[in-house]
Amino acid sequence: MSDDVKTWARQYFEAGLSAVPLAEGTKKPPSGFRWTQFYEKPETKRDIESLFRGRENVGLLGGSASRNLLVLDVDSRDKWAELDSISAFRWLKANEPVCRTRRGFHVYLKAPFPVAKSRAEKWNTDIVGERSYVVAPPSKVENEHGEVQLYLFADSGFRPVAEPYADVWATIEELFGIRPYEAEESLHPVTDTTAGLVFYGFGRRAMEALLKPRPRGMRSEAELAIVRRAVSLGWSFGEVLELFDRFAAQGTKYHEKKQAGEAEKWLLTEYKSALQFYQDHMLTPRLRIIGAAIDWLAHDTPFRGRARYTDALVLRAILQAERESNVRPVAQAIRTLAERVGVSVRAVFEAVGRLQEAGAVSVQRLSGQALMFDVPDSYLASFECFGLLAKVNNIITLSRGIRGEDLGQGDPVSAIALHEAFRRSALGASGPSLVRKLNERARSGEPFSVLDLMLEGFSFRYVQKALSLFERAGIVQVAEVRKLKHGRPQKFYSLAHIIRHSDLDAVAKIAGTAGALEKQRQKHKEEREAFELLKASWQRPL
Repeated sequence: MSDDVKTWARQYFEAGLSAVPLAEGTKKPPSGFRWTQFYEKPETKRDIESLFRGRENVGLLGGSASRNLLVLDVDSRDKWAELDSISAFRWLKANEPVCRTRRGFHVYLKAPFPVAKSRAEKWNTDIVGERSYVVAPPSKVENEHGEVQLYLFADSGFRPVAEPYADVWATIEELFGIRPYEAEESLHPVTDTTAGLVFYGFGRRAMEALLKPRPRGMRSEAELAIVRRAVSLGWSFGEVLELFDRFAAQGTKYHEKKQAGEAEKWLLTEYKSALQFYQDHMLTPRLRIIGAAIDWLAHDTPFRGRARYTDALVLRAILQAERESNVRPVAQAIRTLAERVGVSVRAVFEAVGRLQEAGAVSVQRLSGQALMFDVPDSYLASFECFGLLAKVNNIITLSRGIRGEDLGQGDPVSAIALHEAFRRSALGASGPSLVRKLNERARSGEPFSVLDLMLEGFSFRYVQKALSLFERAGIVQVAEVRKLKHGRPQKFYSLAHIIRHSDLDAVAKIAGTAGALEKQRQKHKEEREAFELLKASWQRPL
């Protein structure tokens, strides 16, 4: 079974579709796995080999991550028979992959543009598009009654997914009420650019430049614009190469160079040019300090109080939105910030209030749910006392990496403040600070006691809880027990190694917080969809 699943996943990947693992026997991703990551960066062959190891089910991402994949999930065999009377739908059945399900069928096709997830009530059909996934063969799903549903293609094989003829598409579009995914074109972009724009944050124009290039002229300029955008988002050269290698169609400049065996060399030249352009024209003093502040706020905070790390992460999300959109002030919604930070809407609302009191942000209300956020230059200037400009940020790191300079490994926990090990029932908001202190002691090799950590500002109860989690994860161990003149013997601990991401994964699993961030995002998504349905009912004529 495992070989079959991996073979299918490889086949989907080669067809330009992004495959993600689903938990065995279910339609849901494994606990702690964030499948939306492949809407932010392209999936690679290495991802396929590492993600599909056992008896997983397979899911396929819809929309721009899979070359505008659209799946019509018809949940009624009666409706399926009724649709058979429409010639355009018969064309789909004859020419596109069709998968049997327990209640109906899935029809795979490629749309001319990324489509929004929706539902056609008339035909009892769900439309799987951008930022959604569909269960695909050879998955097996067991329902609550113990019945097993096997997903199979109607012709016992996977045929290439094609874009239908213009007249067929026009009929299907009207028949099911298909609409484009319009997040990037809203009047007030209440989502940050990486999450809102299709095609990994590049937008539809960039996608068309690679998938449907112009027959001649302006090709290099369009592809260089994509590389510049990637640099502004902090993409490495390897990630840009993966994007072009997977999506650049025949007719692009990259494909032309690939046939001549010079694609990587040409793209590297473009990448270096984009880096230089960004530093000369776009990396203003404000963006430079913003880049450094974003890296620093991921693991430290200039604020005080119990919610100081939440305040830092909310400020970081606002700065990220400004850097990625290159717009000041930047429009965001409280709910969008909550989804990005991974906390509740109420927590973000309270954090924004504290940031206003501290003079860190100014806020103006727009129509709808969007707010305009601006971080004053005077407040950013106060960050210079932390020596941020002496630290590397993503653009400086990329520039030096291209020139071959050795940057070292850096701090292993420099960008993981959103890790699920730092949820309240695990290490909590003080977790990043504690991890940094422990890593300092790991580098010096000095053993430490509970009292030593209490002198660093942590409470006795918190230190006991944290050390218990670290001991169970095998990160710390008792080095020795010292007898004191007074009181009980005192335990001294040592670290086996510097705490890294994999160690925090183990802590989150032990504490039961693994997958909590994805659950929070799913809750926000469900609330947003419920609100959209309610808003639609308000607009419906009586």
